[in-house]
Amino acid sequence: MSIEVQLDSLSKLSWMIVITSMIIETSHARGFPAYNIFIGFLGVSFKSKIVPKRSILLAIGCFCTLVTVSIVIDIIYCLLWGKEILQGLNDATKFSFFLLVLNSILKLFAFFYALTVQISLSVNQDVDLSSRLETIRNKIDSDLSLGDDIDDSSIFTAPVRRQTMNANGNTLQTPSNVTST
Repeated sequence: MSIEVQLDSLSKLSWMIVITSMIIETSHARGFPAYNIFIGFLGVSFKSKIVPKRSILLAIGCFCTLVTVSIVIDIIYCLLWGKEILQGLNDATKFSFFLLVLNSILKLFAFFYALTVQISLSVNQDVDLSSRLETIRNKIDSDLSLGDDIDDSSIFTAPVRRQTMNANGNTLQTPSNVTST
């Protein structure tokens, strides 16, 4: 599955999170968590061009962290208030509580989609990075390759050709090969 399809699925799930979060907020009997709307809009932002491609890995990592924390907080909220909501309050509040549970399940699916996008992007980035490194290594190897290997022991005994020039730049003499000292 391509990254664009995964981002599209994440965007659809995030819109569902936004919609269920807004419906949850219509119940005025109990203060339901309102941070879910923010998490939904954050998930939608990956499909749009709001998040630059070079920083999408960091943004998806932050999204996964926020979703994990919000699921834990939703579980704590359900444990604290669930029994009271289901036993004694009106049907609208019960429906909002049901939507809160559904919203947590949607966030769990969004977490897994975001995780697959992050893994796909990091694998593509690793492949791209390794191909760049290989290109750089080949370039360095070709630039450093002089054709023949140089024997370091013969550097000081190699013949040196010297030319003597006068003030006009004309060559006066070309001595025979002289070894350097």
